[in-house]
Amino acid sequence: MCFIGRNQGIGICAGFGVKRIAGGNYISYKTERSVEVHVCSMGFWRKRGIMEKTNVCRLLDKAGIPYEEMEYEVDENDLSGSHAAEIMGISHENVFKTLVLKGEKKGYLVCCIPVDDELDLKKAAKAAGDKKVEMLPVKELLGVTGYIRGGCSPIGMKKKFPIYIEETAVLFDHIAVSAGMRGKQILVAPEALAQYIEAKFVPLVKE
Repeated sequence: MCFIGRNQGIGICAGFGVKRIAGGNYISYKTERSVEVHVCSMGFWRKRGIMEKTNVCRLLDKAGIPYEEMEYEVDENDLSGSHAAEIMGISHENVFKTLVLKGEKKGYLVCCIPVDDELDLKKAAKAAGDKKVEMLPVKELLGVTGYIRGGCSPIGMKKKFPIYIEETAVLFDHIAVSAGMRGKQILVAPEALAQYIEAKFVPLVKE
């Protein structure tokens, strides 16, 4: 398992070997609940600290699903997925935001779409088999999902909801979704993600 971050040009690899990322070598030792990260700077190893796993990561570990974790510096003035993609240096097409909606008849549902795209509510309603759906107000997000804005993941919500992923996700080997905390994303194979969370690939974005 590899954990990667690019804050201020710094990369972190936490796993079973050494990689060179963003100009430096990094190694870490995994424990049951966290990762002790050591950073190589100018040829000298120094301890960077303990990086606690999120519940999302623990769930994926338990399920045996391969993933990579990426960290980035949080900007409270811009919590958008597009901004996160810029900081991490990932193609925006590969980074998916998690949106929670409420249907007129069938209740809550979750949609994952590329960060730069806009959700088509009619397509979302069609996928859910509902007449009409609307975005969940941000103030209700924590109570419904257990997550806050900027850290909402399709994995590990408080309750199980129908989940739909924009169909273009299958074009990529990996997509990034929130790791359940601001400043953390995971890279995971879209098919593996969909199978684990029992999601369907459907058209969701506006043309």
